[in-house]
Amino acid sequence: MEAFLIETLNEAQRRWLALGLLILLIVIFIITVVWPLVAQSQANQETISNLTTRLQRYRKIAAGKNQVVEKLDVIKASQDQNNQFFKDQSYSLASADLQQLVKDAINQAGGVVTSTQDIAAKSEGQYEQVGIRVQLTANVAALKDLLYKVESTRPMLIIDSMRIRSSKGRYDRKLRKRVPTDQLTITLEVSGYMQHKGV
Repeated sequence: MEAFLIETLNEAQRRWLALGLLILLIVIFIITVVWPLVAQSQANQETISNLTTRLQRYRKIAAGKNQVVEKLDVIKASQDQNNQFFKDQSYSLASADLQQLVKDAINQAGGVVTSTQDIAAKSEGQYEQVGIRVQLTANVAALKDLLYKVESTRPMLIIDSMRIRSSKGRYDRKLRKRVPTDQLTITLEVSGYMQHKGV
């Protein structure tokens, strides 16, 4: 039947039919082949643009790496210079240093040490707390000087607790009675920190 329909068409109609079929084939080709290729090309261009932008950002970050490393070195050096932590790598040595620092501060302030005792170490992440309990006698002025000295000492020291009791006084043999005194009995818990090796 189709052949019959085509044969009934004149020459001009056949040409128009052929031209229409050719246009239809071209449109089908564009929709099925060319259009997806163009869309994929545009998607690829967007991806390339995004990756290029990201690459430029990473290059800027990489270029700033030396500055970051230098700043980190400066921070580490200043931390070492500040002497915030005990340099010893063992708790017993750091504890001995802490005892010596506190005893020196007490003696310089005019107090008298009566006893010292280590406090068990406490690990806090990359740091280890080193602590002692010290009992001493001192007057109010000496206590004020002592607190200032402990606060300004390096490595940094912290007074975790402080108990102060007034003294009962001293016994005077001549008067045969207790005589008031300005001496106080003070118990301090003092701690510092030691940085773990390799940090």
